[in-house]
Amino acid sequence: MRERNVNKQHENDESENLSQEATVAAKRTLSMKHLLLLFFVGIVAWFHLILEMQLVSLPPCLQHPCGFLQVKVKRGSKVNCEEKCVYRWKLHTISEGWSCGKCRQCFNTKMELKEAVNYTMYDSVSAKAAYADSYGWPMGRWCFTTNVKDMSSLFADTATSYTFHNVDLSDWDTSHVTDMSRMFSDRFFMDFRIDAWNVSNVRNMREMLARVWVFDTNLSSWDTLRVTDMTGMFASPFTAIRGFNNDISSWNVSNVRDMRHMFYHAEEFNLDLSFWDTSSVTNMSSMFFGASRFQGEGIGNWNVTNVRNMYAMFGGAVQFNTNLSKWDTSSVSDMSCMFNEAHGFKGDISTWNVSNVRDLSAMFRHAGNFTSDLSDWDTSSATDISNMFRGATNFQSDISLWDVSNLWRMTSAFDKAASFNSDLSKWDVSRIGDMSKVFRGARSFNQNINSWNVAGVGSMESMFRDATSFNSDLSSWETSNVVFMAGMFLGASQFNGNIGPWKVFRAADMTNMFRDASAFNSDITGWDTSNVREMQSMFSEATSFNQDISSWNVAKVQTMTNMFVGASSFNQSLCQWGKDLSHRRYIGVPGFVENTACPNQTSPDLYRDPPGPFCYNCADHFSTRM
Repeated sequence: MRERNVNKQHENDESENLSQEATVAAKRTLSMKHLLLLFFVGIVAWFHLILEMQLVSLPPCLQHPCGFLQVKVKRGSKVNCEEKCVYRWKLHTISEGWSCGKCRQCFNTKMELKEAVNYTMYDSVSAKAAYADSYGWPMGRWCFTTNVKDMSSLFADTATSYTFHNVDLSDWDTSHVTDMSRMFSDRFFMDFRIDAWNVSNVRNMREMLARVWVFDTNLSSWDTLRVTDMTGMFASPFTAIRGFNNDISSWNVSNVRDMRHMFYHAEEFNLDLSFWDTSSVTNMSSMFFGASRFQGEGIGNWNVTNVRNMYAMFGGAVQFNTNLSKWDTSSVSDMSCMFNEAHGFKGDISTWNVSNVRDLSAMFRHAGNFTSDLSDWDTSSATDISNMFRGATNFQSDISLWDVSNLWRMTSAFDKAASFNSDLSKWDVSRIGDMSKVFRGARSFNQNINSWNVAGVGSMESMFRDATSFNSDLSSWETSNVVFMAGMFLGASQFNGNIGPWKVFRAADMTNMFRDASAFNSDITGWDTSNVREMQSMFSEATSFNQDISSWNVAKVQTMTNMFVGASSFNQSLCQWGKDLSHRRYIGVPGFVENTACPNQTSPDLYRDPPGPFCYNCADHFSTRM
């Protein structure tokens, strides 16, 4: 029984072994069939490729680089398809040998490409004859190798006798290009199709489309992730014909460091840029300067923590009025001209940190609607506030506690700031050398600034001109270094402050100094005018003035034209001046005392003896011996 079972088990094992061997044999047969099939497919593909290269025009060469298969030419030629692509339709048999025919070549250096572009721009007809057979035509079919990474100024600075419109460059493979700075700049009448370009490796787009008038291509699909410089990219290009306002809101600008002049005079531009990541930007100077329709939608949330320069950022952006209260400006050092002529801006920027700002000049110049409270600003680093509020007609914030101890310049600071009347008595202006036009046209200003240290000031020209409310005491001012006083109180119709104690011995120009200062009649008889050269119209229309200034030294004066014309109260004898003016050949005195209270209003004759008349007939008051 046991033996029978053993035999049966043995038979089963042999049967199982035979089955396994059959399975292995079957698999081997199937593998051989697969290999034969793959080999057959390979042979067919090879012959298909050979046939394609024999027959074909090889349009694939227009989409793919030449050289996917290198085939040397028989008959001794060294030309191969890595260098040239076949596009003949003629059938070539193997016995005739390979022929690559006339093939499209690719530019291998920027110099080669630039030369071809220049030639095409200058004379497209001749350029077609020169380049069409070798490189293809029109230029949109040109190709270039990966060696061409720099396309800066490619179309810029080229002589143009041919006007290009709607030039399609969309097939250019720019995936390896890193520099496109100034590529199309100053091409005033050119319109290129470049929307499909791969710019993923470009790092520099500085002034790429600057001053291009005709351009309205949609660039929304561009990958700008690697770009670090967009300086002046769209500067002043879109003024005359169409205007650029295409959507670039989705651009990734997270690596851009420089955006200065980016939309300079882009007059049609008004896109929502709220999604831009500006955290890497350090320079935004003139970014939206002259972008007259830009309203600033979305930029209130920008990260400007690293920005150091905001010079003229919104200058001339007349419709700009976005809330910028959240901006962190702690790194900014230059805000000069930032809102210059931004007529619509009236945003609240009271909480800005300006502790590192050195230049505030012209920041709100002609920003007529600006009224924000700036009382808490830390201006301790500021060195220049010249023109800061010039023409800011509604600005009237209290800035009495500003620290201006480091100021060097404040010319025209409140020029035509018609509503401004803040107390400035505590300001330290001891470093200032020029106070010309500081309060010119500040029609509301009438604060006591007698405590100011003006010992270092050399010019007070037009300082209170047309400051029609000003009548503060200035008797304590140290004016011994002032040279220019022309127009200082011109039109200051209320001024009659005591300035008799002033030391003016260095003053050289007093032209129009009290002209139209209708209330002025301060005693200035003791002034030392020995260095004054210009007194033209000095008291013209100063209708209250009638001080005896006959003791003034006028020996160096060159012109007294219209000096007292219209000073209707004046009737003082100035015959003493004849000593200094006698026989002065070139001095001008026409209209000297016209329309005054003088009994003799004839212009003086400096060659008579005695010279005169000087308001009076000087023969009765003074005689001179020559």
